[in-house]
Amino acid sequence: MTKNARYKRSYIIKAKYNYDDNGGTIGTYGLGAIIPDGAIVTRAFYNVNTTFTTDGADAGTIAIQLEAANDIVSALTVSNAACIWDAGIHSTKVPFGAVASALADGTYAADPEGGIINDVGNLKEQGTPPYIITTEDRELSVVVATQDVTAGDMDIYVEYVI
Repeated sequence: MTKNARYKRSYIIKAKYNYDDNGGTIGTYGLGAIIPDGAIVTRAFYNVNTTFTTDGADAGTIAIQLEAANDIVSALTVSNAACIWDAGIHSTKVPFGAVASALADGTYAADPEGGIINDVGNLKEQGTPPYIITTEDRELSVVVATQDVTAGDMDIYVEYVI
């Protein structure tokens, strides 16, 4: 190992958002999972244990964020055809980006985050994967907007290096 090289440590943190425990009124819910200053988030995914519902035809939105609004999962209505708030394991924008995230979830319709998927499923995104670098200690949060959540439960996993 050279003088300037250092071993990095990789961590995986798990957080939970549960309607019964956290509530579901419109607002931001800190989940108690703190990612330290200077961490590089290399991967995130979530498992919806109980499908989410909201008041009034599931028109409410849910987002997952860390450093900035919508940086892990963009706000999307529960009723959206992408079904990202239905039971099952779902990818996020880290490190996949919007298009790859939609592909990983098996969604071949128009990507809810504005990306483009061609007819053979090739990605149109290029460049550096959208890693997140924290600028201070940050708490993983879920944001509920438009309508109150009335049911739902998920575990969120975030991998980072420092």
